[in-house]
Amino acid sequence: MDKDNRQIYEDEIDLLELAAIVWKRKLYIIGFVFLVSLAAVVYSLSLDNVYESRTVLKPTAQTSAQSSLGGLSTLAGFAGININSGGSVYADINVILSNKDFLADFIKENNLAPKLLKDPAIAETAEFKQNEKFNLFQLIYNDLKLAEDKNTQYITFSYNNTDPALAKEILTLLLKDISGVLRTKQLENLDKRIENYKLEIDRAADLTLKAKLSELVASLIQSKVLANADEYYGFSIMTEPSLSDPLDKVGPKRAQMCLAAFFVSLFLAVFSTLVLHFSGNNLKKRKKAYILSKNIQ
Repeated sequence: MDKDNRQIYEDEIDLLELAAIVWKRKLYIIGFVFLVSLAAVVYSLSLDNVYESRTVLKPTAQTSAQSSLGGLSTLAGFAGININSGGSVYADINVILSNKDFLADFIKENNLAPKLLKDPAIAETAEFKQNEKFNLFQLIYNDLKLAEDKNTQYITFSYNNTDPALAKEILTLLLKDISGVLRTKQLENLDKRIENYKLEIDRAADLTLKAKLSELVASLIQSKVLANADEYYGFSIMTEPSLSDPLDKVGPKRAQMCLAAFFVSLFLAVFSTLVLHFSGNNLKKRKKAYILSKNIQ
């Protein structure tokens, strides 16, 4: 019992000692925390507001392909042929947006580099041009967001920028270019299939099989017509890209930045105070020990 009480007493002394050390250096701690917090406030206020343009898409490519082909998809399945669009529109769009060539060409074709760079002259520097494709890709990629609702299959596509009008413009242009890539790929696919099926028709001896394959080719041609019918291929737009209100910003999170700076600076100030105190005490003890050893000698 005496040993336990002694341990509790020593722990209390240690905590009181630490509190005394911190209190003694309170002006240093308060000053350090104040300066860091002030710098965080000034920095956060210097940052430009960020706005989001958002649109909601409904996938349509797979459904239209299946409905247009009807029972012929079953016939092709028996033959080991997949004539449906397959895959996921969300996955296709994600792959396109992750493609450096696509985004770099997109920025070049629409002359967006001067609008995306704070200093347009940067685009003309040798350093920028040396890795131009990657630099252009980075200008836009990190501000793009794509999310899919697993229940409804709806896709939310958004882009953030300090200029709300530019955010809407870029998102609108991206939708057209993405649709163009999906449409081109599908048409190329259909052309190859039609060509292959026509060869099979010429080789087939059975008249019934020729008739079925001809129906299949006719359905694929119908799919080509459908692919060119709509303004967008692969998806329909449920809500047009939005133009954010000047008060409807998504960043920067100034309050969170200032709070984080306050707590981190407080921790660093207290920690450095204790480290300096105990390292100073250890140094003094070593000096005393050294002087005592010299006197004894």
